[in-house]
Amino acid sequence: MFAHKLLEPERLASRIAPMLGLVGTMIPMGPALKSLSDGNLAQVSGSLTVAFSAVILALIAASITYWVSVVSQRSSEESELI
Repeated sequence: MFAHKLLEPERLASRIAPMLGLVGTMIPMGPALKSLSDGNLAQVSGSLTVAFSAVILALIAASITYWVSVVSQRSSEESELI
């Protein structure tokens, strides 16, 4: 139970990061679609760059925190066996 509590922040971060990436993707999509309807392709490109960057960063963060939680869980399981 103690090990589970220690791993909770990493587990939580690995689940929340993709959600934040989705939010970070959706927010710039509104201005991108508006710019598209106005014919301003430069603004569309800028907004899409921000949107895709947000999702990539969120997935990287989720991957790193998931990896940390798995490694920590394995090391805590190994220490319990000793």
